[in-house]
Amino acid sequence: MTFRIAILFSFLAIFTFNTAAEDALYAKLPPSDAAFFRFININSQTIDVAYDNKRIGNLSQGEVSRYGYESFGSFTFSIGGKPLTLELKKGELATIVLDDTAENGYFTISEQVFDNKRKARIKLYNLTQRPTLTLKTADGKHDVVNSVEPHTVGFRDINAVNMPFAAFAEDTAVITTDAVALTRNKVTSVFAFNVNQNTQVTVRESER
Repeated sequence: MTFRIAILFSFLAIFTFNTAAEDALYAKLPPSDAAFFRFININSQTIDVAYDNKRIGNLSQGEVSRYGYESFGSFTFSIGGKPLTLELKKGELATIVLDDTAENGYFTISEQVFDNKRKARIKLYNLTQRPTLTLKTADGKHDVVNSVEPHTVGFRDINAVNMPFAAFAEDTAVITTDAVALTRNKVTSVFAFNVNQNTQVTVRESER
């Protein structure tokens, strides 16, 4: 099985944003009633994503946007030129998965904002059709995040470490990451998704 490891860090400029988008979605402090949103594209074709005429990103397969935020309520996004409207609650953290095998071409995973300054949070997103995935240390000896079902996320708050991880389906490692440096008060997201018959991975660090 061929694996592609894409390590993406929040401090890198992964996508091109215009100044207006930066000011409106990222640069300002979030309001007290903010809802947060980001996108991951697991389709084979690149998709352009925008909100309120501001570009979020031109996402190729496996790429993840930064979090944007606005006051909670109704949000209408442009996904490849087509509208997608979501209702997001105060304090909600939404990862919107662009997946052409899903109903309406997407599904949403809703979470809560992370704010533990003493620990690091690691998340495993099971974007595959496998019944469950478990995140372990790469040697398979220690469970980190247990039994994550399809189209859901599991997480655990742990001490900051620097090591590779693997996602296991039963006793088989279906993806393995390079060494990942977990940082206190930061979130590292491990996205497992299907490409043809293979499982691939994207790893992304964020503040939430």
